[in-house]
Amino acid sequence: MASLHDTHLRRWNLRTGQAVGEGIDLSRWKDVDGYTEASYLHASVDRVALTLQQLDTRTYNPAGPGMLVVIDPQSDTVDAELTRPLARSNPFTEFKTWNGDLYLGEAGVMDRTKPVLDGGIEKLDGKNFRSGGIIVSELALGGDILDFEILSADMGVAIISTPQTDVVLFHPGTGEKISLLLSGGGYRFAHVLVDRERSLFYLADRLAENPAVRVFDFTGVEKVASRLLLELPPFKILLAP
Repeated sequence: MASLHDTHLRRWNLRTGQAVGEGIDLSRWKDVDGYTEASYLHASVDRVALTLQQLDTRTYNPAGPGMLVVIDPQSDTVDAELTRPLARSNPFTEFKTWNGDLYLGEAGVMDRTKPVLDGGIEKLDGKNFRSGGIIVSELALGGDILDFEILSADMGVAIISTPQTDVVLFHPGTGEKISLLLSGGGYRFAHVLVDRERSLFYLADRLAENPAVRVFDFTGVEKVASRLLLELPPFKILLAP
């Protein structure tokens, strides 16, 4: 388990609810506030990848480069060869997968009054986590990256902050913005999730008067009849196995 205000990655026994051992020490990467801001985990083959946001939690601005820490779960040790700084600061999103590789949205400085376009989406090898570089920049997208999905070789979707939340389509191969799909005031759009089996993606729409999970095909056309109307604003979507 990763925590923002901790310097260890903890292992828990899910049957007993008890911590196992002392955890993996991450203190070598603590920043000015004394923490590492560990966030998302991803298991791949025989290694686990962990992102460290490296934020000064007094301002929640980056205190250093984002880090990718790679762990051997059998020995609970850090793989020093694969552990490295990320291409941009503040890895903000979950690990996303497409075509055997991983992708991370790295948001950099997040200014809720005026975007600082210093982030991007980084590609990582799905087996050894080596960087494939930035596939699209925040500058190209036009806002801070809040969430995204790679839909196909020539289509991706991202939620950006301008600081209002907008939904844009982009080309993962060329790094170009294709179009603005939706524009919404405030923190309206919260999460996007791909459904590859049905070639659809789902969008959490937090519009107070009419909250919903909205459904789109891979070209960005909304399936209005499939919209899921909700009583409360959604924050995150999960597909059941």
